[in-house]
Amino acid sequence: MISMNKHLVRLQVSRHLAKQLAVIQKRYKFFTEDEVTHRAIRGAGYPIRPNVPRVRFAPFFDPKNKEQLESQKRTSRKDVISKAMSAYLESAKRYDKFIKEQTEEFETGRRHLANIMGVDVNSMTQKDIDMAIQYLLPSGLFSQRARPQMKPPEEIFPMKKEAQFDINGRPFNSLYYTARPNFYDTCFKISEFSERLNAFEDRLVRKGVVNPPEETKIQLKGTDWLSINEMRQKFLEPLNESKYESLIQAMERLVSHPYSKMATEFIMEYRKEIKTLSSQMQIPELMYDENGRPFMTATGNRKYCVANVTVRGNGTGKVDINGQDITYFDFINDREQVMTPLQITGQLFKVDIECRTMYEEMTKEWSKDSPPVGRHSDGVWRELGTTAQSGAIRLGLALALRSFVDSKTVEKMRLAGLLTRDVRTRERKKWGQEGARRKYTWKKR
Repeated sequence: MISMNKHLVRLQVSRHLAKQLAVIQKRYKFFTEDEVTHRAIRGAGYPIRPNVPRVRFAPFFDPKNKEQLESQKRTSRKDVISKAMSAYLESAKRYDKFIKEQTEEFETGRRHLANIMGVDVNSMTQKDIDMAIQYLLPSGLFSQRARPQMKPPEEIFPMKKEAQFDINGRPFNSLYYTARPNFYDTCFKISEFSERLNAFEDRLVRKGVVNPPEETKIQLKGTDWLSINEMRQKFLEPLNESKYESLIQAMERLVSHPYSKMATEFIMEYRKEIKTLSSQMQIPELMYDENGRPFMTATGNRKYCVANVTVRGNGTGKVDINGQDITYFDFINDREQVMTPLQITGQLFKVDIECRTMYEEMTKEWSKDSPPVGRHSDGVWRELGTTAQSGAIRLGLALALRSFVDSKTVEKMRLAGLLTRDVRTRERKKWGQEGARRKYTWKKR
């Protein structure tokens, strides 16, 4: 038996192994405990292995020497950091420094913005910042993301994923080398929950419970699956559409299980609550005339047109548009626009509608210095377009029909886009051009 110091491996070997250990200790100054064993058994006939932390041993190590003990502590294997961990620490340090700089710039800009708007900095919220940016930097761009914005850096820049390995470079998760450990870990959890639920169902079937009650199935009303971008933020990993669709299909199979309520906590981690806008709308109650007939009035807008619509219940489907029937519109598209709300709500031949259209400027006050768009210099109003009139009537009719139907039909109308005003309008003519986009014909001579 050979007794080595605490920095060497204590092994019970034969005399032949003892001679090999002595040769190794004299020949090499840098070696690890694992290398001692391998070299002793194989006769030290192979080169030093790469990427293995070395521990230095003096030729004559004295345990009582404090300098040698301190050097051993500084160069021990536990204190050696892997290349992966050192690279992560450097990138994390750069990220924290960048976020700190961006946060300081955001706070500076918030103070300047508060001084410009005359608001207290401490009481200034993100909503106040958005309104101030919209007021100071008005933009007509259609996409909200293309418009100027000012938000904290945590909301703009993506979060950095934490280290997935220890100080020696060993990954925590066995799926680390798949490049999507969180995604595949979720897939394995889905499989585990499915197996548990199947086993539970088999046990109940053996007991005679074949048709489980509806209470054992999860209820997902008012919720929806996370979008692909939200899933990427949750996993902090790249996720393509095919992977996302596969994950949603697996989740749907788990939800369809008759005992899926047992996995409610896991399933709700990947769903979000949906607040229906129709439930937040303030729908006016029906009004009644002298004869007790219900009716409702609403106003619709489209381009420069305003339509005042009155819907009367207990009707026969009569249509009155500026004193004419539906043939007021010559084009089929305009007639379909007017009848779309009645078809979706199922009120065809059940209500009567009366519509009056006019220029929007006719409902406002205007001066001689700024005449309205639809009025000529001689005082005659320009004729309204059929597209603007049909669009305004459709919006006013849909708003009035909300009082005649239930909340589910209102939500159906909202999803169909009937309750949203079409903000598109004619683009103004530009100076130096023939029109909004058209240029004058260029002539060389």
